[in-house]
Amino acid sequence: MRSPSRALFALLWLGTAAFAGVVIALRFSATPGRMLIPLSAYLPFLIIPFAVMTAAIALLFRRWGRTRFVLACAALLLAAFVYLPRLVPRLQPPAGCMVRVATWNVFLCRYGVSGIRETIGRLGADILALQEVVGSETDTTDCPQLEALVKPMGYRWAFVGYRPGRPGRQPGIAICVRDPVKLLSVERRTYHAAGRWRYVFAEVEIEGRRINVVIPHLYPFAFGTATGQGRHDIRTTARRLAYRITATTHWHLREGTELLRLVGTFRDPTILLGDFNTAPDHPIHWNLRRHLTDCLNAAGKGLASTYTFFLPVRIDYVYATKSIPVHAASVVPTTASDHRPVVALLGVPSAGE
Repeated sequence: MRSPSRALFALLWLGTAAFAGVVIALRFSATPGRMLIPLSAYLPFLIIPFAVMTAAIALLFRRWGRTRFVLACAALLLAAFVYLPRLVPRLQPPAGCMVRVATWNVFLCRYGVSGIRETIGRLGADILALQEVVGSETDTTDCPQLEALVKPMGYRWAFVGYRPGRPGRQPGIAICVRDPVKLLSVERRTYHAAGRWRYVFAEVEIEGRRINVVIPHLYPFAFGTATGQGRHDIRTTARRLAYRITATTHWHLREGTELLRLVGTFRDPTILLGDFNTAPDHPIHWNLRRHLTDCLNAAGKGLASTYTFFLPVRIDYVYATKSIPVHAASVVPTTASDHRPVVALLGVPSAGE
């Protein structure tokens, strides 16, 4: 019994040390290596179960003596080091002109239009970004879903479909604004020459101040379409899932790099909000947070999960350039979609800032 017990004990210590090394590397490395990318992308799914399991096993094995308490504390402190800072908001008092912005993936309205409309009313956003909403790529007003969702609240909108070169009704992204926000221009852009997805670049005006609004929706993992059929398809399913994870992570890195390059060229204040399909520890967000303010990190509270995939995790974000003060941010509870919306109250910088 001693040999398996010692082997398990050593394995748990090595695992705790390995996770600690990953966390430290992510905190102090601007460009994590390729081996760290999968770990960082799924860090919540690795650290939280590992910390709970390690602490439980350590406390059960009495023969380990005091070291079991040290191991249990080390595992729990590792999780606390990663997530505890996100539980303490750093609020700034509202001052001057302010704008409320929100982003939400409405999941093609599969849970019904009425619940989505009611939630949008509760958001009270002046600038609203919607993903996975159905509209038209043509210049006609053939957007019945958008009309049903936002027209009753007095919004004006523009729609961009995800796939380039596919006119007609399709899912995509919509930017919706209402007074006092003026929508000056909207562009359909792809992240790079080999890009599969479009994103929205818009310019708005608030109290005479021009602000850039960028609405991305990074390429989805779509795990459901990667699974094999039948009992004997385990290997096929595993290969497909591994390929999907690798390929999607590759696209995410290219898309994130382009977004960062794009934001670096702007001279006006910029708001970046949308569905990133990545957890907060992904290299995309570490790089973005070096140049932009993560509004939920700055002024939110709690873990702010916007999606549940085995574990609650945040994959929807609102970023703002440093010149834009963040007064408040939160995730709004709703059952009208598989995502929960993120809303932030931002200050509008004066023209001289």
